[in-house]
Amino acid sequence: VYRTYITVSKGMTSIDVANMLEKAKIIKSASSFSKKVEDKKVSSYLQPGSYEVDSNMTEDEIISKLFKKRK
Repeated sequence: VYRTYITVSKGMTSIDVANMLEKAKIIKSASSFSKKVEDKKVSSYLQPGSYEVDSNMTEDEIISKLFKKRK
């Protein structure tokens, strides 16, 4: 199992996050992850902060952790 912390900065995009996750071996494909984010229409909800993610998480779990609607 690969585990990492990723830090999302203001202004980062879902593509930036997908590339970090792929490089850390958390996801297999940055492009398919980005497409899933776009399909779910949540790309504008990427929240700055630090997140712990691991390779046992599904893409949907990672997306719901990083892309949250502001209350």
